[in-house]
Amino acid sequence: MKKTNIRFIKISLVVFLLFFFLILVFGKRMNHLFLIGLILVMGFVSQIPKRILKIPTGLELNVFITIFFSIVYNPFVGIVLSLLNYSIGTIGYAPISFFAVFMFVITAIFSGFFNTANIVSAGIILSILYNFSMLLYSYIIFKSELAKSILISSVNLVLNYYLFSVFSPLLLRIFF
Repeated sequence: MKKTNIRFIKISLVVFLLFFFLILVFGKRMNHLFLIGLILVMGFVSQIPKRILKIPTGLELNVFITIFFSIVYNPFVGIVLSLLNYSIGTIGYAPISFFAVFMFVITAIFSGFFNTANIVSAGIILSILYNFSMLLYSYIIFKSELAKSILISSVNLVLNYYLFSVFSPLLLRIFF
């Protein structure tokens, strides 16, 4: 196993153990922190195929993390958590895309206009807008293969549809 793979796994494990320790020490008040940490660890792990193995699959949680936490808490929290997730998954493996960072910020700001009552529809609509913007950007700027980019975006949209329609209502019941 490559040194970078081991480093990535160690970072994820340390973050997970830190949040687990905090939940044990502080009890029920820390359940939000524990769940946020768990989702971030899942977000880090979801980036392994693209960042470490260099296989873009579209199965990343960055968009979900951005939208979900921007709606549940506020856009600032969504921005911080999405940038934390994106940067830890990217640093040392690929250059940071400032357009992707810009899109996370814009998506988080737009997410702030929605409330948890319509999180499913808001999440799906904002996922479509994010993926469409990234698709256009990669096609126009990097001249990426359109069919491949559409496939990756489609996979990400299906994942986000599932996460927002099934997973986010469960998380909302846990959080509130």
